[in-house]
Amino acid sequence: SLRIELGGLQTAVDDRAQRRVVDLRTLDRLRQSWSFDLDHTRQAGAPDLVVASVEATLAAINATRAQLEQRNARLLVLQDVLSRSIESSDEAAARLQEARHRALTLVFARQGPPIWSIGPASTAPDGLPGRQARLSDEAALRIDSLRIYLQAYQRGSVLTLLLAFLVTLVLYRARWRVAHHSAEGIELSPSVAYVLRAPLAAALLVTILASRPLRPDPPLALAQLLVLITFPAAAVLLARLMDPRFVRSLYALALLLVVETARGLVLATPELEQVVLILEMCAAAALLFRVAAVLPAATGVFAERSPWLRRAVRALFRVVALAAAGGAVAAALGYLELADLVGGGGLDLIFVAIGLLGIRIAAGGVLVLALAHTPLARLRTVERHGAAVERGIGRALDVMVAVFWVFTALQLFELLDPAAAALRSLLDARLQVGALDLSLGRVVGVAGVGIVAWLVSRIVVFALEEDVYARLDLPRGVPYALSSLTRYGILLVGFFLALGALGLDLTHVTVLVSAFGLGIGFGLQQIINNFVSGLILLFERPIQIGDSIQLGALVGEVARIGIRSSTVRTFEGAEVIVPNASLLEEKVTNWTLSDRKRRVDLDIGVAYRTDAARVIALFVDVARHVPNVLSDPEPTAFFVGFGDSSLDFQVRVWTTQTAWMRLRSDLGVALQHALDGAGIEVPFPQRDLHVRSVPS
Repeated sequence: SLRIELGGLQTAVDDRAQRRVVDLRTLDRLRQSWSFDLDHTRQAGAPDLVVASVEATLAAINATRAQLEQRNARLLVLQDVLSRSIESSDEAAARLQEARHRALTLVFARQGPPIWSIGPASTAPDGLPGRQARLSDEAALRIDSLRIYLQAYQRGSVLTLLLAFLVTLVLYRARWRVAHHSAEGIELSPSVAYVLRAPLAAALLVTILASRPLRPDPPLALAQLLVLITFPAAAVLLARLMDPRFVRSLYALALLLVVETARGLVLATPELEQVVLILEMCAAAALLFRVAAVLPAATGVFAERSPWLRRAVRALFRVVALAAAGGAVAAALGYLELADLVGGGGLDLIFVAIGLLGIRIAAGGVLVLALAHTPLARLRTVERHGAAVERGIGRALDVMVAVFWVFTALQLFELLDPAAAALRSLLDARLQVGALDLSLGRVVGVAGVGIVAWLVSRIVVFALEEDVYARLDLPRGVPYALSSLTRYGILLVGFFLALGALGLDLTHVTVLVSAFGLGIGFGLQQIINNFVSGLILLFERPIQIGDSIQLGALVGEVARIGIRSSTVRTFEGAEVIVPNASLLEEKVTNWTLSDRKRRVDLDIGVAYRTDAARVIALFVDVARHVPNVLSDPEPTAFFVGFGDSSLDFQVRVWTTQTAWMRLRSDLGVALQHALDGAGIEVPFPQRDLHVRSVPS
């Protein structure tokens, strides 16, 4: 961490020193120019005021140059100090790495005699006073390192305390509000209810998670302190969610954590430390075997999880229990480092898993509480899709917790560097076929960029449709056009980023563009035509989503306008795929282009000798009372002619309903009832037959 910080400082100082060099060169040129001007003005006999002005400017240039030289000298000194500091930190890192490798080689070396060969007279080589002196020095060193770290990150420490106070205050206030408004039937999300049962523990866990950027690379003392805070807080939170049979095991694990932290720090002799290590490993093995045995019959919140998760947890407990049992055997044989690595590392995995589980529940509950009881609750996304948002937050937290746990496991067992090296070698694997040379890392990068671009496009379009368009008064069809263009734009940016991740050079891109141009010339004309037509449809909007159109014999409603084709859903329920070019090049009847109004006509005939004026008035009055008939324009009725068997009339009404056939049916039924009530006959077809006698 110090080396990285020093490297950043060195880069900044080098950049500033380079700028000072450029400034000095500029001043040298200015001084040379103004010196020439001064000589010229003196030789030309210029007025004293002009000469004095030139001399003052030259003096100011010299004074500024002297200041810059002083600053440059200080920068050179600072560069030297930084170089020596970087050299020292590199040497220290090399020594630490060497010591780390040396410590790893001691894992399989015996550090003490077997437990059965230790006699009552065995003591530490330097005696009890020397051991106590070393313990005192180690404790003082850890306290001193903690003090120096907190002083270096004083602002972060203050912000962490302030964050803890605010989160605690918010959770207790939410708990008080829920308790005093419980009679109103307020329903809480399960994650929020879990957090409000233990607000102080949840506040500590959320603070530890949120303040992680404020404490980069903490020393060992601070890391142990954070673990000692995280595990009890997680235990308090999880105790309210677990099967009661697991609560005692959880507190027993907390006691083992205290023993694990204190072992070797407060014990007086190595022999006593060996005995305590054996007892600790035996207790951990017995406890974990017991938890794994009763886990299949567990009840409570975690019993509702997926069966595979329960099997995975049971397998983890069994593996760690076996590791603890192996650690006890190794400690009994005198291999203390091996016992600490295998058994202690397995226990640390359990401690980290429980702490992360508590942080996961606390963070999820606090985020859901913030969504439900802050101004964010007024967002349409939260109002209409609160459950989906909560599930998304939970999945994101699950992924973060799982990744961090795997990272910690690799660190505990000194497998992080080998795993990173193996991953790098795997990603560097190359596929060479002729001129094609691709690495697996680039393929993974392209896939990652594509997935991220797709997810970002979906999230952005979803946010626009739910919370932006609803608050703006946009013309019909504009939101869909903006969403489509935004989606295409994000995917296009993702495509170019994927090309960059693939590492294509300019020649490959030129070949690709040339091949694309040839494809357009020979075989992709229709595809490009449809693509451009789709863009024209989105911008010009002659046809929009939901419009009722007629294209030749095709009649239906526009369901989708895509990048190449559009989908028209007929009134019979069929979905017809229409190329976008057809919607622009052919004659299309759009019944709902300017507005949703549509006229519905109904022809009807009545018997001769019926008063036509009475019929028209009756038809208009009935049409006004039919549901979904507009009053503007008003319903009208016309006498259209004398039929073979009836007086023919036509009723015209306007509606905004898409299902206009239903309205026509309702109108016909209403008119039939009105005619029956008024005693007006709707005649059958009839003919007058005249019979004439023909003489024989």
